[in-house]
Amino acid sequence: MLGVFGGREFRYRYPNGDDVEYTVVLFRCVAIGWTGRAIDDETASLRYVARGRMPPLALPYPHDVLF
Repeated sequence: MLGVFGGREFRYRYPNGDDVEYTVVLFRCVAIGWTGRAIDDETASLRYVARGRMPPLALPYPHDVLF
């Protein structure tokens, strides 16, 4: 486990007005046999990105831990 994050910084309001507060647990893992395809209907896309090309995220995930 790399870290657990939450609290005020991880509150988010969806366009439909729903308010949520996430607790995020980050784990170090190794992809084995990755197909690059989503396994559910909620995932729009999957891809690896370099640190310098990371798109903006809705929540403040710590880049030092992600990379």
